[in-house]
Amino acid sequence: MIARLEGGATAPSFERVGQLVAAAGFELRVGVGSRDDDDWAAVARNLALTPEQRWDNGVAAARFVLAARASARARSR
Repeated sequence: MIARLEGGATAPSFERVGQLVAAAGFELRVGVGSRDDDDWAAVARNLALTPEQRWDNGVAAARFVLAARASARARSR
């Protein structure tokens, strides 16, 4: 079932999504909010980059996270 969902072979009902979320140990909460297209804008910007540029951005982000973790560990000592 999960493979079919992930592969796009089936579209689950809202009820089924709720069941899957509960089976994973989470709670599904539904609400109404304002639309936020920031994620899609970021996707569009990334798709405009070359694969090498996307790789470089990913490496820079990973280095940033590693440095932040090291700094947090140093402060907690």
